[in-house]
Amino acid sequence: MSIFEYVDSDTRFLYLSGRDVADLCTPDMALSAVDEALRLHALGKTILPSESYLGWQTPSGAQARCLAMPGAVDFGAQQAIGLKTINASMANTSAGRARSDGFTILLDPESARPVAVLQAARISAQRTAAVSAVGAQLLAPAARILAIVGCGTLGAAHATLLSHAIASIDTVLLFDSQPGKIGRLADFLSTSLPGRIRVYGSETAEACVRSGEIVIFSTTATEGYVPYEWISPGAFVSHVSLDDLLPEVFALCDYLVVDEWRLISDDGRRILGRLAGDGRITGPAEEGVAHSAETASRDVDATLGELLTGQRNLPGPGGTSVCNPFGMAILDVALASRVLAAAREAGRGLTLSL
Repeated sequence: MSIFEYVDSDTRFLYLSGRDVADLCTPDMALSAVDEALRLHALGKTILPSESYLGWQTPSGAQARCLAMPGAVDFGAQQAIGLKTINASMANTSAGRARSDGFTILLDPESARPVAVLQAARISAQRTAAVSAVGAQLLAPAARILAIVGCGTLGAAHATLLSHAIASIDTVLLFDSQPGKIGRLADFLSTSLPGRIRVYGSETAEACVRSGEIVIFSTTATEGYVPYEWISPGAFVSHVSLDDLLPEVFALCDYLVVDEWRLISDDGRRILGRLAGDGRITGPAEEGVAHSAETASRDVDATLGELLTGQRNLPGPGGTSVCNPFGMAILDVALASRVLAAAREAGRGLTLSL
């Protein structure tokens, strides 16, 4: 008799493929899950450890990484607890593969055993776009022109979700350093967006950014190139990639918002984390406490959760705002839990055993 026969191994979980996630995860589901999770985070009803990062060089010489991101959200009647692992190689796109993918694992709060494993890339793209959409609903609710720099999966997710979330959008502008991607995304959006929305390609990043009332950066840039003068007065900018914006954009914008300052300030791989390390940007100041201009160029004004819960006030009209989200695992876990509930109701997925 094997010793493993003494171990209870009858753990069953539901596997949801990328197709399952795509079919079940609606725009309203993504917006609702992210909105609620951001609010609960601001109210202290989440657990968000730091992510684990493993980076290496592939045999072909490209940079690759693996991220492991745990998180938990207390919804009151239930808890959502899980782990997202997302892995990427910079050589994937040139080889015709998606840049990143992985799994989101949901755990039973009582037994801590897996109850579901979901393809991560679609969950991640939808929650990332939903963060930008929630920010736009707060800071640019009447915008008409959406500009997207970076026409990959994230660009497509942003165009689709923001066009749903902001009813006034009637124009989408696209730019990518690879012109072929502009055409492919434009073709997709021309058939998937409402007929009221026109889609155009831009010849340069500058032209795209200057025209946008909402500007999304979803590139793989590793060096900043966007000066503050490119940004139209009153625009809302969501910087979901790492390094498109030059430091002056953060210093000069009228309103600076993040999702979680602790994670951003600890991450030297992105521009805002490096500015925090240099003391040029500090976190949201405590009420009535001002930071010295000698030690920091400016404070972060608020987190999205603080704005949603009314803990901090929205800015007045007319200012330029920048949202620089880190990308919190609690949002993946929250959205994955909604997708799991929908899958159970629809009878979708494949039941497997460990």
